Amino acid sequence: MLCRRRTRGVDAAELKRAAARLLPDYMVPQAITVLDALPMGPNSKLDRAALPAPRMEWQAVEPSNEREREILDVWQDILEIGDIGVTENFFEIGGQSLAAVRIVSRLKTRHPEWPLTIADMFNHPTVRELAAAVEERRDEGSVDVVYLRRSGDRPVLYCFPGLLVSTREYLRLVDHLGPQQPATGFICYSLTEMKTLSTTVQDITARYAEAVRREAKGRPCAFLGWSWGGLLAYEAARQLGSDVDLKMIGMVDVCDMDEEFTIGVRPPLCGGCARAHAAGREAMARKHTDARGMADALRCDGRRGLRAVPLSCR
Repeated sequence: MLCRRRTRGVDAAELKRAAARLLPDYMVPQAITVLDALPMGPNSKLDRAALPAPRMEWQAVEPSNEREREILDVWQDILEIGDIGVTENFFEIGGQSLAAVRIVSRLKTRHPEWPLTIADMFNHPTVRELAAAVEERRDEGSVDVVYLRRSGDRPVLYCFPGLLVSTREYLRLVDHLGPQQPATGFICYSLTEMKTLSTTVQDITARYAEAVRREAKGRPCAFLGWSWGGLLAYEAARQLGSDVDLKMIGMVDVCDMDEEFTIGVRPPLCGGCARAHAAGREAMARKHTDARGMADALRCDGRRGLRAVPLSCR
């Protein structure tokens, strides 16, 4: 809630843009309503029931084919927004990474033949673009790559995700660097379909390093890692060696991590965790999508194995 100055009005669109610049995407409000005064009850407390429903101002473009219609139906159900069209940006209408995971999971359950990944939600953030991406043939090695900006003649900046830092949180930095700065990010490990409970920093980084090796193609580049991403950036540079023309490794707010997150260590699993790991993988192999069932399959009293890999990401 904000109190406006008496001398000027409030532009809801401008306020939302300002919030998007300052806040993580999951904290940006879907709608902003300007009121002359808050409705108060007899006891001088806010009367929430008297607040007007927020107005969603979308360009509700209708689907042009059945694929767009099916994708739009899933978006509306998971985002709980009815009046949206196929040209709205997923992240501008309240979408965030966890909702993207649910959408991709729902669509792949209905259409296992669709080559959808979480990265597609970032690279094709409208229903129309996502529907077109389903029809494209894509390189299997690009499933973790998110293109923050494709254009520009400066060395490409590769942004590595942290434990609690998603790729989209680099967008404000990329905007600040200007239109000539190309930048590429990577999907947080916890959001990928390849994640396991027992893995190493080298295993996680190898997919990122291979994407850099394939795309840099001798061009100069720079690495940036935020939080745990700083460790990934360092390990990627080590794996790549002289294969790329690396000009800089930048690390932002890199903390002292537990030894289980360090390079060269494979986190041990206690007996209960190992059984839970096997049960979870078997359930996923059967495309088990019931949330309660998955929670039962992965429940384990031992905590050591469950915290051994980055399974949380905004």
